[in-house]
Amino acid sequence: MSSLTASQWQAVLAEIAREISPGSFQTWFRNIELIAIDGQRVQLGVANLFMKGWLCEHYLPAIVRAVKTVTGGQPEVTIGISPRLFQSTRQEQSRQPAAGAPAASPGEAGAAAPEARPGPAWGSRLNRDFALDALVVGRSNRLAVDAAQAVVESPGAGYNPLFVYGGPGVGKTHLLQAICHQLHTARPGAAVMYLSCEEFTNAYIAAVQGSALPAFRARCRGADCLALDDVQFLGSKEHTQEEFLHTFDALLHAGRQVILAGERHPRELSGLSEKLKARFLGGLVAQLEVPDYPTRLEIVRAKAARRRLALDGEVAELVARRFEGSARELEGAVAMLAAAARADGRPPDAARARAVLRQLAALSEGPPGVEDIVRLICRRYSLGAEELRSASRSRRVMVPRQLAMYLARRHTALSLAEVGREFSGRDHATVLYAERKVAELVEADPALRAAVEELSAELQG
Repeated sequence: MSSLTASQWQAVLAEIAREISPGSFQTWFRNIELIAIDGQRVQLGVANLFMKGWLCEHYLPAIVRAVKTVTGGQPEVTIGISPRLFQSTRQEQSRQPAAGAPAASPGEAGAAAPEARPGPAWGSRLNRDFALDALVVGRSNRLAVDAAQAVVESPGAGYNPLFVYGGPGVGKTHLLQAICHQLHTARPGAAVMYLSCEEFTNAYIAAVQGSALPAFRARCRGADCLALDDVQFLGSKEHTQEEFLHTFDALLHAGRQVILAGERHPRELSGLSEKLKARFLGGLVAQLEVPDYPTRLEIVRAKAARRRLALDGEVAELVARRFEGSARELEGAVAMLAAAARADGRPPDAARARAVLRQLAALSEGPPGVEDIVRLICRRYSLGAEELRSASRSRRVMVPRQLAMYLARRHTALSLAEVGREFSGRDHATVLYAERKVAELVEADPALRAAVEELSAELQG
């Protein structure tokens, strides 16, 4: 096997990132270094025995595969302790406050200290583009943005917790990270943590298995502000929920700020304990909705200005009308127009923009997702997405919901259980019943059969 260069090591990390989830990669591979190469042996370094054990048990095959892909050899990969990372972690830990952490015996605390958590960057990664002043404020997000400003001005004193919710791409992550950015700026010494629910869960499990719970708790419960994203993934994780409940209580009792984001209102989060739901409802719950046309138009203009793309009014209006979903869709459309402008040497006119946007629509074609089906059903039956996914058993809601599940089974590759999770955590038996019920109705009711065929045709473009 040829020597592994620095650029090849970066290629190895890129291969690993393709194979595992972003949260797991951020937690376990942002603080790992290439120590030595000796013939067929590659030695990697991490900060502590806790990380070493977790990586060897869970990710060593993925690391070996990635090195093999990049080098073409069949390496022996070993993982040891990096003196540099070990020392850096100890220094960073010595600066962390431990307020709110439960008391631990000297022996327990001392044993856990070098193996406390997966490196200094854990809980501190923020996207520099997610600033509060980069948010376009409109009717769809005004309450949430105003609440965010209040949190920045008086953390822990007003809206605590602050819980924001909404569908994909409406700005939940942007808002959480923007608050963290502002708190860093306003209070440079504050311990501000931003974590996805997956990162919190992974780190908690690793701490349990690595006998490092005291240090894990000291890190989380010593935060001045803890922002937890995608809290719907706490559903049915009983032990992680219990741990987070105690973390939540410790932070609030100490006057620290908690910010949460999820895809649904706390009452509609399936698999979540009533204790946690009650805690989440104890502060301010603010919805982030799909932006309306005026807000979409402002978002298009802001995205274009950020890319130094001069869009005339007709083109900006065209984009805002054409893409009625999330801000993320608008970002993609503006990016395509910017690419066209670079290729043509001038900003696109309306005719060119229509051609580019048609191309973007073609690129996005393919198997529809559950969100596409939900939007289609809601539009046809005049329902809101939350209402469709709710526990309501009225015929007005239940029949469209069953139809949505039926279409999801026909037009996506999702399993019964996966479809159920998309509809507020319903179990696979409920989805199977819906699938069979709609199939029976389609056979017996020509009008419904025609409606299903029409909906299927629209989904397939």
